[in-house]
Amino acid sequence: MPTPPTPPILLDQPTLWTTLTNTTPTSLIIILFGTALLIKALLASAMPPCKSGTASRPRAYILHTSVTHGRYLPVESKHAFTYPALFMLVSLRALEEHALNLGLTTKSFWAWAFGYGGPKRRLTAISPRGYLSSGKEGEKGRVVERLEEVLRRDRDWRGPRGPEDGKKEKEAQERIVVEDAWMLTMPSFVGWEGINPLTVYFVYSPPEGRREGGEESVFTFVVLEIHNTFGESHVHVLRVGEEEDREELRGRGYDHQWTFPRQFHVSPFNDRSGYYTVSVKRPSHPPTPTLCSESAEPPKPTVRVQLYTDRAPSSSPNPLSPNPPSPDPEHPNSYFPTPNADFRGELKLTAILRPTESIPLNGSVLPLLKSLMKMPFDLLLTTARIDYQAFILHYGKPRRK
Repeated sequence: MPTPPTPPILLDQPTLWTTLTNTTPTSLIIILFGTALLIKALLASAMPPCKSGTASRPRAYILHTSVTHGRYLPVESKHAFTYPALFMLVSLRALEEHALNLGLTTKSFWAWAFGYGGPKRRLTAISPRGYLSSGKEGEKGRVVERLEEVLRRDRDWRGPRGPEDGKKEKEAQERIVVEDAWMLTMPSFVGWEGINPLTVYFVYSPPEGRREGGEESVFTFVVLEIHNTFGESHVHVLRVGEEEDREELRGRGYDHQWTFPRQFHVSPFNDRSGYYTVSVKRPSHPPTPTLCSESAEPPKPTVRVQLYTDRAPSSSPNPLSPNPPSPDPEHPNSYFPTPNADFRGELKLTAILRPTESIPLNGSVLPLLKSLMKMPFDLLLTTARIDYQAFILHYGKPRRK
């Protein structure tokens, strides 16, 4: 009987554990570090850099502000006053999605402390009927849609009349998109909707070529909505980076400044002549954050409006002002006059809205209630204050220069 073959002697096969235990500590560190870098690179390539709208940065603030008015002409009727006021700075998109409602829940019915819509059953509210409303039939209901219409109408009004230019302007209108806007306004209080002398919209648009969830929105427009005591309103559209005053003319602490002809009758003591100069300190960050958004200070946007008289034709130009406007050679048919600070005369009036405290509203009613306890009557006193100052000017100050 043949002898069976002797089985081959199998050497111990190396395992992962034996490999690691026989590796020097330095080599082991290098292997682990390289593996970690590889995993990180694979994850970064598979995931978008940011995802829009999911960051926890607040989208609503209550602002304690200081409102200052100063009158300088005629000299005999110089007058100034300052009073506190309570404003809200809210993301317009979040507001109209009812994401900022405060109460038992964010559901509209239970939002007793603050909400979007009817003010009668809420402590404070912002109602769409009081903003950018033309009163025309068929008007869009959402404020953000009205805001886009205002921007497109403004673009059409400013645009040149040539056929080719008209086509370009139409394309430019279609590109106007309001991704979101900070809305600075005074809410109603216990059902009382008083006059809102000034509402400011800080408009942000999506950047060109943005990857999904990538860069933050771009600050593109400032829209001023002004109401007077006669029930009239007027809207000024200011384009960031266009028709701005030169940097050396800008007031200290402001990011942007425009000068343009006066068009709206605000006070019964002044006609419609002169020029407005509007200076703005922008909010510290856009209203809609991304995951890549860095932490930012609470926004404290400041607005200053100055009224200047018309410069006398015989007077010399202000040496600090830019050169007078010249016709645009590319658009000779443009009928919108380029605003220019060189046409300004003497400073007549100044109004400044400056926040002193910015308190985030993070879904809790406590910050709102504390602010109302600190300033319990300010939201009810706007009309009374205007009437009181008008009484002083009418009976106690000479009004003619």
